[in-house]
Amino acid sequence: ISASKTRSKGGLIPTEGSRYSASIEAASDGLLSDASFARVLTSAKWLNSLDKHQFFSELQLGALYFYQSTSLRDIPSSLRFFAGGDSSVRGYDYKSISPTNDNGELIGGKYLAVARAEYSYRFRPKWRAALFVDSGSVFNSLDDSSQTASLGPGAGIHWLSPIGAIRFDIGVGLQNDNAVRLHIALGPEL
Repeated sequence: ISASKTRSKGGLIPTEGSRYSASIEAASDGLLSDASFARVLTSAKWLNSLDKHQFFSELQLGALYFYQSTSLRDIPSSLRFFAGGDSSVRGYDYKSISPTNDNGELIGGKYLAVARAEYSYRFRPKWRAALFVDSGSVFNSLDDSSQTASLGPGAGIHWLSPIGAIRFDIGVGLQNDNAVRLHIALGPEL
């Protein structure tokens, strides 16, 4: 089950608006499934402009709940949570933020929390310069006080093309040995 609501002004290059979405997925081992679980994912995005200045923010939250004898290893990796990449925490590779197993392999997690904030300035009619900071974490226990968020500040340049914004962003993964990543995204922020 999923639902979303989008409100925007400005067409392909929106100047203000919001988008809210939520989805719930569930399965039971009694109904043609190997696992019994519920997965909830929510997202909220806000966009505001003031003359040549634009402010964008986003919050993503997710959780996996198991019941009966199901554990995380019973859940397919496509349903576990990962963070990192163009529409998550810039400065990190796609799905590179996750708990690991004893061999150091990324295994995904039960909980997701990502927050993003961006300021951009339109310095030419079809060009914007942007500064951003993204932060996120994927974890398996709400009580884990040692869990730290991965931080990805950066800057970018956005071309406001006839088909929508094309964003070229460079993010720095502060918890990833200050690795620098180029992220390219197409389409409206909402």
